[in-house]
Amino acid sequence: MIRRLGVRLLILVGIAYLSLFVALFFYQRAILFPGADPSRVARALTVSGMREVFIASHDGLSLRAGYLPAKKGKPTLVYFHGNSGDIVSPLPRVKRLAALGYGVFIPEYRGFGGNPGRPTQHDMVLDAQTALTYVQTYVPRDEIIYYGVSLGTGVAVQLAALHPPKALILEAPYTSIADAAAARFRYLPVLEFLLFDPFNSMDEIDKIHCPKLFLHGEQDRVIPFSLGTQLYEAAPEPKQAWFHPEAGHNNLYQHGAFNAIQAFLKSLGD
Repeated sequence: MIRRLGVRLLILVGIAYLSLFVALFFYQRAILFPGADPSRVARALTVSGMREVFIASHDGLSLRAGYLPAKKGKPTLVYFHGNSGDIVSPLPRVKRLAALGYGVFIPEYRGFGGNPGRPTQHDMVLDAQTALTYVQTYVPRDEIIYYGVSLGTGVAVQLAALHPPKALILEAPYTSIADAAAARFRYLPVLEFLLFDPFNSMDEIDKIHCPKLFLHGEQDRVIPFSLGTQLYEAAPEPKQAWFHPEAGHNNLYQHGAFNAIQAFLKSLGD
């Protein structure tokens, strides 16, 4: 009797475990791309002084973006935000960069910030290339810097491997979505071939030879610090790192990351 109950319990646990695995497989994009509230976007861009623009995607979507032109002689940063934000989230940073004369272009992902469509790695990288083409109508290629945050580091790395920028800034980067997911879901096997959007930055980083700045908090509970250091170590020179022992995932600027970014930009001769 006890043995039979034990077998039934094991079967139930196995079914529950398998059900969880299957659910995560089918809902992986909902987890990776949660989107954000679109209602605040247009007004916030206007208040910030950014120009609201719309870019036609390769598949006919009209995608919102925000653009703040640089002062003469200063480069423009193309900013790819994280998966829990939208183009409004970086606006406090935009103000600080604008005060120094830098331009900022924030392409909003499809499915985020009121944009139509559903995000995928394939389409997001194509959208990033379209956004870059738009920026290049105003800014020379050698005056464009990519800045990726969290999920956006994967987009920035993929884009940089295809279209080399003046420089690359990666805040809270990861080696791959598979590695980041394995750290989060320790009790489940995470196999890259089962991921729809692997964003494998480790496979692309050695192709990027422009100056690079890596930023990461050692207390990061979203993307482990170890993944950021692995990507940094795999990256070719020239590269710089700013790692803070007390910073987490979302508070790097509170611990002085902006000063490191400002120093890095100055080192480029800007």
